[in-house]
Amino acid sequence: MGSGARPCPSPSSPALSDAVAAREGLTVAISTFANFELLALQLHYYAASPIVRRIVVTLLNPHVRPPPRARIGHATVFFLAPTEDDNLNDRFIPSYLINTDAVLILDDDLKIHLQDLNLIYEVFRRNQRKIVGFFPRWFDAHFSAYQQETMLDYLPDTEDPGPESPPGTLPKAGYALMEASAMIVHRDLLHFYTCAVNSFPKLRRVVHSLVERLNT
Repeated sequence: MGSGARPCPSPSSPALSDAVAAREGLTVAISTFANFELLALQLHYYAASPIVRRIVVTLLNPHVRPPPRARIGHATVFFLAPTEDDNLNDRFIPSYLINTDAVLILDDDLKIHLQDLNLIYEVFRRNQRKIVGFFPRWFDAHFSAYQQETMLDYLPDTEDPGPESPPGTLPKAGYALMEASAMIVHRDLLHFYTCAVNSFPKLRRVVHSLVERLNT
C-alpha cells in the first residue's frame, strides 16, 4: 500500500488533529529492519490489547515491499515503505493512518506488559501535551569558554531517590530527554517535529546533540 505519510502542509493548513478525527485508544508505531519473526510476535501481542486501535509498522529495509494491511486481534496493522533517507526518524513521520491522538513509539524488540500499557496510556490522557515514557534521561548544561558554546553532559540519574536521600524525598521531577524505545506522544508532535524544522531550525540539532551525548 502507499506510504501513508502526510506531506508537510502550508502554514495555513489545518493541524493533523483537525484534519483527521481522533478516536479514543492508542496507535502503536513500530519500526523494523528485518526481524520479521519477532515483529510477528509483537504484532499479535500488542493487538491483544483492547486499547490498541491501529499498529503502524515503518519498514526501514528498502529491499522489502510492504505487505497489505491486516486485521490482528483488536487492531488493524498497516505497513509503510521506507523513505529515501531510510533512517530511524522515519517512525516520527506524521501519517493519516494515525487516527488516535495517542501514539506509542516503540522499538520492535521491546515488550511492555499490557497492564503497564494501560497505565502509561492513562497518564498520557491526563498529560496530552507532554511526552510520557519509561526511560527518562537528564543532562547538565554548561558554557564552554574553549569551544564557545553550551555543552551538555549526561547525568546517570534515575527518578527514584537514592538510598542516601532523606526520608520523604520525592522522585526526581522533569527530564531533558525521553528515550524513544517506548514513549507516548500526541500525534501533533510528530507533525511538529517533522514539519516545523524551518520554523525552529535548532530543534533537531538540540535533540541530536542530546542523543549523541547519551551514546558517548
